[in-house]
Amino acid sequence: MYIDIDVHHGDGVEEAFLQTDRVMTVSFHKWGGDFFPGTGALGDAGVGEGRGYKVNVPLSDGVGDAAYLALFRAVADEAAARFQPAAVVVQSGADSVAGDRIGVFNLSSRGHAACHAHVRGWGLPTLVLGGGGYTIPNVARCWTLETGVHLGEEAPGPRSRLLLERRREEGQRARLSARVFPRRRRLLPGRVASAGAPSASRFDPRTIDCIENPHNTPSP
Repeated sequence: MYIDIDVHHGDGVEEAFLQTDRVMTVSFHKWGGDFFPGTGALGDAGVGEGRGYKVNVPLSDGVGDAAYLALFRAVADEAAARFQPAAVVVQSGADSVAGDRIGVFNLSSRGHAACHAHVRGWGLPTLVLGGGGYTIPNVARCWTLETGVHLGEEAPGPRSRLLLERRREEGQRARLSARVFPRRRRLLPGRVASAGAPSASRFDPRTIDCIENPHNTPSP
């Protein structure tokens, strides 16, 4: 079973197993507009024998910890219960955390790591992969925290809420923020909880339906 929490759709892995029921893929990603790669709609559920074994959870800008984790636990648990995987692969793109140069989600590092803790709780052999992440200090802190989760140890260091690294050069951080995030102020450090994340109650039940009824999934 392959789970992708990168902000981008896990299109490559999904396509590799698109027509087989041997691998269940589950991707939580930004979808809509011209956001790369432009795939991963709710109704994209596989082809032929693979139909119903490809689960996509498309999300909007600004989704935060509470809504994301509610969706993650519900969908991942349902997929695992029905597929009964022998092993799990987690693609842990850190571009889904707040403050990423490209990402548009509003997750804290602990929210991101909570996905790993949940999967670890299944007690299955698990392989963790890196992925996207374009604010390098944030990536390092996030993956350090998640390594600790899988080792059963609390990661040392500063608070895990991801912050843009303080630059030594005077004014560099302010100029960087103004240039890179001119229209995404709610995603900057200190505003992690301020974005208008969708409520978990607004989650489209068709995503679970894609798992429950693999031969009756909605059209893209």
